[in-house]
Amino acid sequence: MSGLRARIGGLISSFAGVVAGSAPRVGAPREHVVPEEVVALRVLQQVTQRVHASLDLTETLDAVARGVLEATVFSLVVINLRRPSGDLEVVSVEGSDDARAALLGTSEPGGKWLQILAGSDKWGALRFSDHRAWSPDEDTLLSWVPDILVSEEPDAWHPMDALFAPLVAPTGEFLGALSVDVPRDGRRPSREQCALLELFAEHAAIAIEHARMTAALERSRDEMTHAAQHDPLTGLANRALLMERGAVAVAGGGGVGVVVVDLDGFKAVNDTSGHRAGDDVLRVLAARMRACARAEDLVARMGGDEFAVVVPLSEGVGPGALEALADRLRRACAEPVAGDRGGHQVGASVGTAVFQVGSSFEETLAAADGAMFTDKRFRRGVHAH
Repeated sequence: MSGLRARIGGLISSFAGVVAGSAPRVGAPREHVVPEEVVALRVLQQVTQRVHASLDLTETLDAVARGVLEATVFSLVVINLRRPSGDLEVVSVEGSDDARAALLGTSEPGGKWLQILAGSDKWGALRFSDHRAWSPDEDTLLSWVPDILVSEEPDAWHPMDALFAPLVAPTGEFLGALSVDVPRDGRRPSREQCALLELFAEHAAIAIEHARMTAALERSRDEMTHAAQHDPLTGLANRALLMERGAVAVAGGGGVGVVVVDLDGFKAVNDTSGHRAGDDVLRVLAARMRACARAEDLVARMGGDEFAVVVPLSEGVGPGALEALADRLRRACAEPVAGDRGGHQVGASVGTAVFQVGSSFEETLAAADGAMFTDKRFRRGVHAH
């Protein structure tokens, strides 16, 4: 962010020089009285602080638009943001309730925007669409036209005039556009006003970049957290998340049940068809187990071919629900698995346990694990006969 602050500082210094000096005007036929430089710079400082402090892009762009209203001669400000689809959506409208109602949330194709900007007059970094160069058959972005008097004065602002400040990232990427309309004195803006508008456009672009970087960091953190808590092969919760959620459920004082599942005959799949075939089986069975459980149940892969389900118990969901889930899991795991590397069939040994007051989640999990081994020995004895 230090680079962005330095960039802002340079822009503010440039604007102060423009206001204090007598640089030639761009596209403006006459001088206008501009806000005192101290007032304008104070508004810019407030917007800068908002850009760096806020994580909400919409609120920040609204602050930029309000700053333009306060520091410039314009009484209508519209900000369009480029969406991933390429369309530009109106995300902020300040200065007119009628314009807000007509424009906010509307979208235009990005190609249409670029075409109109390319065909507008260049006023430094700004683009001015002169009504005198517009024809009724021309494609336009003006879906709302202000109700202002038409003057024959050569420097008068016409209802069909439009001034755009393209929002551009440091990389040159087109991010959107800041548009202004209805100058309070009815005149085209001076060089100083244009310079100030460019500064606010820079702030809007920085706000968008700031929001994008923040969103990217949040996604990265979410991905890292998910990776730390989930099994990469099956997408189920891993043992660490299982123990965390189980401990939280027990500490909450509610009823908690645990179902432990251990696959039977899975080693033979790896030995005869290879580990890639084994991975296919694990993925398919993990999806089946998740489908057997409720949304509020946590299904986890504890490691290898062992799985567990944490089941919150409540009125109407008692120990009987654990046995019903155990039966569904057995039947789901016993169904054949068809894959690219051939068909496979395994079974499942299942054990259940209910948390007892005075014990811990680890003890409840160990009890379910012991019940699972009892079930496995029983199943082996049945098959042996």
